[in-house]
Amino acid sequence: MLARTLFRWPAVVLIAYSTACGTPRAPDHLTPSTPSVVPTDAGPDALDAARVVDTRGWASAADSPYKPFQNLRPECLIDHGCPFEPAVLPPCPSGLDPLDVTEVLARADELSGQSALVRGMLRARTRMTLVDCGFQCCNSAGGPIVLSPLESSERGMPPSLLLADEANPHAFRCGGDDSWTCCTFSPNVEVLVYGRIEPIPPERLKHHLVYPSLTDVRLCALHPFPPPAELEVNETGCKLQGRQYAPEEHVTIGEQMCGCHRGRASCQPNDSSSCFYAGEWLPDKSSLLLRRSCEVLQCKSGNWARSPGDCSFPMLALVGFALRSTALDPKEIAKLEPLPQALKELPGSIRIIARVKANEGRNAEQLAQERAQQVKRWLVRHGVSPEALRVEIERPESDDGSPPLVRFRFVPQSRSSAPRPGP
Repeated sequence: MLARTLFRWPAVVLIAYSTACGTPRAPDHLTPSTPSVVPTDAGPDALDAARVVDTRGWASAADSPYKPFQNLRPECLIDHGCPFEPAVLPPCPSGLDPLDVTEVLARADELSGQSALVRGMLRARTRMTLVDCGFQCCNSAGGPIVLSPLESSERGMPPSLLLADEANPHAFRCGGDDSWTCCTFSPNVEVLVYGRIEPIPPERLKHHLVYPSLTDVRLCALHPFPPPAELEVNETGCKLQGRQYAPEEHVTIGEQMCGCHRGRASCQPNDSSSCFYAGEWLPDKSSLLLRRSCEVLQCKSGNWARSPGDCSFPMLALVGFALRSTALDPKEIAKLEPLPQALKELPGSIRIIARVKANEGRNAEQLAQERAQQVKRWLVRHGVSPEALRVEIERPESDDGSPPLVRFRFVPQSRSSAPRPGP
C-alpha cells in the first residue's frame, strides 16, 4: 500500500489494561433474596451489600462474542464492519435494591471478597497507538469495559469498577482502529451488575489503573426498550409500513426511536437527540468520517448531516532544492521513484505543494511554481497521468529556516458512498 511504499513509521506500543485478577472461585449458587455468609463483625450495611440475587437468565462472560482483530488492515472498521456484534443484555427484573458504583468504590476494602449488586453505566476505556498512517487505519485501539457512576460523562474517566473474568480475559473488552471501536458489550448502557468485589492487585498499580474489580459477573439492562411488534428488522435496516430504512437511519414509532443493524434492533425514547450508526446510539454533535466516500456524518439533533470530508494525507517524500534554484538534484529524484508504482496500488491523485521562501526575494513565488512543475514533469514522464497531479503553492505565515522544498499530499480516489457493509 501507499504508506508502506513510501516510508516506514515508528510503531508506538498499545498500552493494554489487564482485567484478570483475584483468586479463582466458583460462581455463587444464586437464590432470590437470600443473604450470603458475611463476617460476624460486619455491620448491617455489609449484609445489604452481600445479598445474593437471582441472576438466572442474565448475561455473563460466557456470552461475550469476542473475536481477535486483524491488525494493520488496509481498510477501516467503519467501512468493513466489526468482527462481532455485542452481546444482548436481558432486561432487569423489578424490585432490586442495588448499590451505586461510587458507594462500592468508597467501601472497596470493606466489601472485598463479598458479592454485591451494583448499578452503573457501561463505559469503554480505550487507548490507541500513535502510528501516523494517514488515510489507512493502521492504529490499534483497545481497552476494558468498566462500570462507571451514572452521572459520569461519556468522555470523562472517573474512578470505575473493572469487569473481569479469569477464564476469559477478553470477555469485557473493546478493540478497533482509527475509525471505529467494537465492544463485546454495548457501552453507554445503564445496567445492573452482580459480582464479587476484588481488591486492586499490586501488578495493576504499575499501570496506574487503580480500579477494583467485579468478577464472576452477571449483567442485565435497566430501562430496556424492546422493539415494537410492527417494526420489521432485516439485514439492510428497519422496515416499517413498507418503507425500508438504511442502516444509519432511525425510525420513530410512538414514544420510541429505533435503529436496525445486521438484523438486530435497538430502541430508546424518542426525546433523545442521539443518532444511530452501526448498531450504536451516538450522542448529539458526534462526527464520523466515512473513508470510502470521504464524507463526514455529523449528528445534529437526532439526524445525520452529510458533508464532504478530507481523506487526504501527507506523504513524507520531501524534494529539496538549492536556494534560488529550480534544478532537480539527482539525489532528490530518488525520492520520487516510488510514487508512480504507489499510485497504481492505491488509486487517487497527488497534490504537489511547493513552499514559497521569503528569503528568495521577489521571485520566490515564481521559483516555487517552477519547482512544482519540474516535479510534475518528472512524474508524467514516468507514467503518472497529468490528471492525477495538481500543483499548489503554499505561503507559510513565518519562515522556519528550512531549505526550499516540494512536498506531497495524497488524495485517495473516492469510492462507494453506500452505508457501511458487514465484514
